[in-house]
Formats: sequence, structure tokens, C-alpha cells
Amino acid sequence: MVWLPEAQTASQELLQRTLALDRARALFVMFGIVALLGAYVVLALLRFRAAPAASILGVIFGTLFVSAELFYRSLDFFVVSLHWAADYRLSELSRDLLLQRYELWSQMVQAWYFPLQLSHMLAAICFLIATWRVFGRGAWLAPAAFGLNSIRLMARTLNSFAGQHWLAAFNRLPLYFATVALVNGMLAAWFFWMSRDPAR
Repeated sequence: MVWLPEAQTASQELLQRTLALDRARALFVMFGIVALLGAYVVLALLRFRAAPAASILGVIFGTLFVSAELFYRSLDFFVVSLHWAADYRLSELSRDLLLQRYELWSQMVQAWYFPLQLSHMLAAICFLIATWRVFGRGAWLAPAAFGLNSIRLMARTLNSFAGQHWLAAFNRLPLYFATVALVNGMLAAWFFWMSRDPAR
């Protein structure tokens, strides 16, 4: 994260996980993901009459994405951060074993990100279709946000799993956080306009 020093080695990553700020960040992200599912459900209810299939599929893929995120992040927080990282900091005798575990965990997470990102991308495409024909002030914000998110997730997936290294910037912090902030900001603005005129 931008407010924490970027770890250069697995050892530094484990030690960084013992920091209160890093643990607070992890919990914040976890609760934010749960809130995202709520936003998906509300969006689907708003657009169900106009685009029932896209709305239902959006919720299904969104639920798969949120479930995959929570499964991974729960293990990552309650096992890796609270136990492995704490043991690594306190005990020098078992550090080699803990590093091996952590490196294996990192490889498993890398593989887990394929279905995770794929389900997120499919949810974004479905909600792009569901919000495409909304008219009125600010109506363009949702399809633009979901379109941008679809492109972002496709770029990340191609970079991570298809060897497209020219897309690596999408997996690096500056562009990653900029695009996530832009997408979420546009969706928040869209929900604001829809709350003022839900009949659109």
C-alpha cells in the first residue's frame, strides 16, 4: 500500500504483516469487499426490470468474486498475518520453515487470482450491459465505470496469466490505485444520481 514501505523480500513481507497499520488495512479491505456485494445487489434490483438476465448474472458473478476474495483474505489475515508472521518475528529457529510456507502460500494465491479476477471481470461486463440504457444526468457514469473496470481486469489477467508484460502497469500500485479509485468514484456518483430519480 502507498502508506507502507514496499517490501522487497518475503522476509520483509512477513515482518510488515505484524504492523498494526498493515493489519488495519487488511481488515478495511475485507469489510470493503463485503460492502461491494451489497452495492451489486442494490444495482441489480435497480436495473432488474430493464435488464433481468444481465442483472442476475452480475449478482452471481459478483457473489463468486466476493466469496473468492473473502476466502483468500480470511486465510491470509487469520493464518498468515496473525500466526505465521507473528511466529516469524518472535522465533528465529523456525524462520526457514515459515518462509517456505509463505512462499508456497504466495504461489497458491497467484493461482487463486485467476478465477477471482475472471469472475470480477464477468460481473463488470454484466453490469455494463445492465446499465447501458440508463438515461438522464450522470447516467453515463455506471457503464463507463464498468467498462473501465472490465478493461482493467482483462489487462491484469493477461499480464499475470498470459505473459503480456506490456500490461504490467495495471498490476503496479500507481495505476492500480488510480483506476480503482476512479471506478469506485464514478459508481458512487451514479448511485447518487439514481437515488434522486430511481425511476430512470
